[in-house]
Amino acid sequence: MQAEMREGALRDKHEKLQQEYSVRKEEWEARNQKLVKEVDTLHLDKQRISERADNMQEELAGIRSLLEAPRNGGQDVADLKRQLQVKEEQLKRL
Repeated sequence: MQAEMREGALRDKHEKLQQEYSVRKEEWEARNQKLVKEVDTLHLDKQRISERADNMQEELAGIRSLLEAPRNGGQDVADLKRQLQVKEEQLKRL
């Protein structure tokens, strides 16, 4: 009789543990999926920022080349220097 009661209690405990495991596993999988999405978003953000930085570097190189050998086609050197400073500040903020 006691063995049957102990067996029943163990069976109940086993079922309870299995249910708890299932619940925790679902919670973990949900958290894991959320983290994967966040990492993907961060990766895309990093790519966009990197592309913007590359574009700005190209713009800066163009402005620098104009400053080094100005061919005043309507723009004066002071204007080019201001553009260079603005672009450098934007690049620093990335």
